[in-house]
This record gives sequence, C-alpha cells and structure tokens, in this order.
Amino acid sequence: MNDYPVQCRVRSDGLLVAGSPKGSIWKHDIVVDTQVLLQTPLWFLVFFLLALGSVLALSRMVLGHWFRKSQLIRDTARSNWINGVSHDIRTPLSVVMGYAAQLEDAPGLPPDYRKQASAIRVQSQVIRDLVNDLNLTMRLDYEMQALRKEPIRPEAFLREIGASFLNGGMGAGFDFEIDLPETPLPEIIADPFLLRRAVNNLLSNCVQHNTPGCSIHLGASAEGGRQLVIWVEGGTMQKSASPARTLEEDGGASHGTGLRLVTQIAAAHKGKAVFRSKVPFRCELWLPISS
Repeated sequence: MNDYPVQCRVRSDGLLVAGSPKGSIWKHDIVVDTQVLLQTPLWFLVFFLLALGSVLALSRMVLGHWFRKSQLIRDTARSNWINGVSHDIRTPLSVVMGYAAQLEDAPGLPPDYRKQASAIRVQSQVIRDLVNDLNLTMRLDYEMQALRKEPIRPEAFLREIGASFLNGGMGAGFDFEIDLPETPLPEIIADPFLLRRAVNNLLSNCVQHNTPGCSIHLGASAEGGRQLVIWVEGGTMQKSASPARTLEEDGGASHGTGLRLVTQIAAAHKGKAVFRSKVPFRCELWLPISS
C-alpha cells in the first residue's frame, strides 16, 4: 500500500492490516514444483558432502606437504649426522688399526702383548665394518646408492668370495664348504659390490655368533628357471635369528645391522632375503635370473 510493506490477517471482527516502514521488509513470491521441493534435502546433502570432501582433500594436501617437508628435514639431519660421525670415526680408527698392526708384527714384543694387539686390530675392523654398513644402509633406505649392475656368473663369483673368506675372514676351528650343482647356473645381472657385501655379512655372522667347530656352507641353486638362490648355512646364532623380531628389537647390534643390510640389498635387486632359524641357521637370497 503506497510502497509500505503490509501483512494482512483475517480476524473474526474483520480484516487486520499491519504496515511496516518502507524498505524494512523484502517480500517475494516463489513458486516451486512439489517434486523439486521434495528433492531439496537431497541436494543440500550432496552439496554438504562435496564441501566436506573439498575441505578434507585440501587439508590432506596441506598436511601431506607439511609432513613431507618435516620428513625431509629430519632425514637430512639424520644423514648429515651419520656422515659426520662416520667421518670423525674413520681417522682415529685408522690410527688405532695402524699402531695395532705394527705392535702385532713387532718381533721384540712378548707373545701376550702381540695377541692383545691382534685383538685390538680385529675389533677395530669390526667397528669399521659396522660404520660402513651403517652408511650403506642409510643410502639404500633413501635410494641414494646407485646400482652398478653387470653380468655375474654365480659359480666364479661364489668361489671368489669363498677364497677371500678362507684367506682372511674365517676364524680357527670352522669348516667351510662350497656347494654348487654340477649343471651350470644361469647368469644374473647384479651389483657385484653389494652382492658380495651381503654374502660376506652372512658368512661373518656365522663366524661371530657361533662357537668353533660348526660347519659353514655357501651354495647356490636355480629355482624354476626364473630365480637364483644363494644360501649361507651354518650352526645356530646365539641370539634370535628371526629377521623381523631381531631387526625391530635389536637393530643397533652388529648382526642386526648386517641382516637388515642383506634384506635391503636383496630388495634393491628386485629379490628377497629369507631367514630360516631352524638348526642349522640358513639365509637365502632369492634373485631374478637375467633373460
């Protein structure tokens, strides 16, 4: 009425008309189909779910970016710390090993002292190998170790490792045998440095965690024409040989680091490491055969 918004109500005594100030109320007539009106709650639910999904996706992107950034910072700090400690250990360790070797070869030194110097040199080599394993484990974890693959003939490769083990890695009182089939084994494509490291770790573990008198076996076989199995067998380890339990509970021990490194090297070659804790202890490296 004259641009004044009004509301009307029918009463028993007549018609009531109530007016409001101009511009104070907006009023519009809406005509909606009944079917559309019934579907309105469903559309609101769809819009709500879309909005909720967009918020969750955005939150995931932000949190993922933050997590990757924090993980990168943490991994970089860990890598720098390990590299720094390894570098600081190498110099004094080389000095200790050098002086121990000189004392071990000194003709005027009593036999007991030469034996002690030999023990110092051997244990220093254990520390050096542990530091090298730690660095290699870290590089394999972060895929920083480039694989230098080349064709490898298993028979010649294992005989070379066995000869080196007999000449310098095996203690007194252990029997060592290489078991190879009469038929030639298929060729594999692998990194000889890493593969040699894995086999040497297994052989060293057999010596370190068994008493003299046990027999150590190194061998290989072809399984199904698609995989080569390199295995090391010897005695029983003094501590649990289950890879999952040992590596989780005692990953800092020398044998724990060695077994974890063996698993990583096998995985880097698209293979696997299988640990069997029965008597005798046995570890198998399953590696794909080159076509």
